[in-house]
Amino acid sequence: MIYRIKIKLQNGVLYQLRLGRLTLFEYGRENGKVFLRLPLRKKPQLDKPIFYLKINSRMYKISIPCLEFWLSVVKEMKGDFYLLCDDAILERHILRNVRFENSDIKIIHSKRGNFKKQVSNICSKRWKNAAFAHISVYLHAQQNKISEFWNIDADDTMIFASPADVASSLTKVASYARDNNLDAFSWDMHRSSFYGLYWTFGVTFTKLNKTIGSILKQAGNGAWRKIYSSCILESEGLDTNLDCFFSYLLDKGQLKLGTFNIENVYFMHWGIANFLEYFKTLQVVQGKKMYYPISECIDENMGYISCAKDVICLDCGISKQKSQQVLQDKLHAYFKRLIYLAKHFEQPSVKESYKNFLKQ
Repeated sequence: MIYRIKIKLQNGVLYQLRLGRLTLFEYGRENGKVFLRLPLRKKPQLDKPIFYLKINSRMYKISIPCLEFWLSVVKEMKGDFYLLCDDAILERHILRNVRFENSDIKIIHSKRGNFKKQVSNICSKRWKNAAFAHISVYLHAQQNKISEFWNIDADDTMIFASPADVASSLTKVASYARDNNLDAFSWDMHRSSFYGLYWTFGVTFTKLNKTIGSILKQAGNGAWRKIYSSCILESEGLDTNLDCFFSYLLDKGQLKLGTFNIENVYFMHWGIANFLEYFKTLQVVQGKKMYYPISECIDENMGYISCAKDVICLDCGISKQKSQQVLQDKLHAYFKRLIYLAKHFEQPSVKESYKNFLKQ
């Protein structure tokens, strides 16, 4: 089925004529200029920070604001980005509802024909698609000679600071990773809450010191999963994922991985809003302590833990009050709207108008 999709740009509009997920040609207007072109393969801008923004959640009220946040950070860093989306319906929704900076919109999909055996020796069934997404990022970077990149879960993570402050902070994070020759440097989404036993992707700066093939080769026949599950997860089941495998390689000394926090900055991981992990969806670090505001409201004795010993807490010059203001602006916007509506209805003319309508 051939269809047309309209994409809003900050200074124009882009139309794509598509057959399924294949773009046949595109046209539009940008910065006052009209264009018509074939969708030639767009190459990465290697002189800029490269972001892979992975988005696969149809929880649009969360995934779209999170994606828009990360796009604003990419813009502030004068970076280049690829959207990795494996859901055709979600892809169309993004293109129709997100306003992009310009028409250089690059979308890639996971390659699931590569490393099937290795993934089976690493992941339980429910984690395989996530693993293929991460692996596809590595493969794409290797094939396009991208030596370092940001690998972001862009549909369920948000940093509560201005794009300028986030951009400045991530620049310092990348510098630390380079100076210490880390293979990957990831936000402390789980490291501290697992008391240093678990490394995870999520918001990750990666240096391609090793190919993904050489990394996955170390999975062997998957024998590592049993002892890892027993000792780390205390589980007889083998519910492991790529994060577990990287944690194992870190513990074995085969990968040099790091974890970081940005002091005083509130961070939300919407994707763990479930009964098991809801307490830590919102977090903020101060003085090597990880605070969980939601948990603290329920039980003040469960409101914080010490950060794991190997976690690097970077002071990027952002005050807690400044981050808290951004948090309030974003999360209290609808609350303020409801207050406004209540006050609006208290106006005599509005009440009278509504009463007259009810009498009809």
